Amino acid sequence: MKGPRTDLRIQEKIRRNLTRPHAILAVRTRPPKPAGIIASTFRVQGKSSHLLALAFPALILLLWFFVTATGRIERFFLPSPVSTLRTAWVMLASGDFWSDVGISLSRILAGFLVASVAAIPCGIGMGRSRMFNAFVEPSISFIRFVPMPAVIPLMILWFGSGEWGKVMIICLGVFFQLVLMVADAVAYVPEAYYEIARSLGASAQQRLFDFTIPAAAPEIMDSLRINFGLAWATLIFAEILGATSGLGFLIVRSQRYLLTEQIFVAVLVIGLLGVAFDQIFEKAYRRWFPWSVQVQRLEARR
Repeated sequence: MKGPRTDLRIQEKIRRNLTRPHAILAVRTRPPKPAGIIASTFRVQGKSSHLLALAFPALILLLWFFVTATGRIERFFLPSPVSTLRTAWVMLASGDFWSDVGISLSRILAGFLVASVAAIPCGIGMGRSRMFNAFVEPSISFIRFVPMPAVIPLMILWFGSGEWGKVMIICLGVFFQLVLMVADAVAYVPEAYYEIARSLGASAQQRLFDFTIPAAAPEIMDSLRINFGLAWATLIFAEILGATSGLGFLIVRSQRYLLTEQIFVAVLVIGLLGVAFDQIFEKAYRRWFPWSVQVQRLEARR
């Protein structure tokens, strides 16, 4: 039979877990480690993952070289890898190119930051309050399905064609997707956890800041990572339709003067920057949420 001291120890343990919700999630969601042949298979996959990641680009490069070397496609439509590499060398040595890269980066970071600051609190409110969700969710869903290129002329008309207009285009392009993903992340926090918090007398503020936000943080971080790619697409739309600088403007200018190699270089640089930022998000995710299901599965495959 449990005595009063045992009950106090159990209550104290629950209180500690309440302030560290990841401890609860880690215990409940940690996947079992593979054993025997399965474990060795995962280890082999982990060692060869970098080679597999390079295999497909290498195959595309070989196909690209073969098609251009045999003259099956005109250089006007598809330049050779060698000529593209020469053009890339010239562009990378140019200060104008790096100026365009810096301008695009500043725009996307500013727009993404403004969208995140607005979408995360709004999404948390939608996920925790049925009334607030019923009030704003239909309008957000409606605007989310409107193609961004269709409203870019309005954004330029309302906010101008300067830097602020481009930042707002990126912000609005990201906000409506991100806010719904954050709301889903908060809504899927198990209700049983809130019942534990209420039974211990936690206030609404404590449940929000000490439990809801930490418990939903991994999914919110994943949503930020996904929507950063959307921010790049929105940035290029904004720069193509109304800009005099940036990587999008560089693509339009190169198309106007039939400089196909420069278009390829700009696209490759955008892709490499996207991969670099994706890796930054992944490193941050692993460091901040080592107890999450996704990280546990990745660690099990090593």
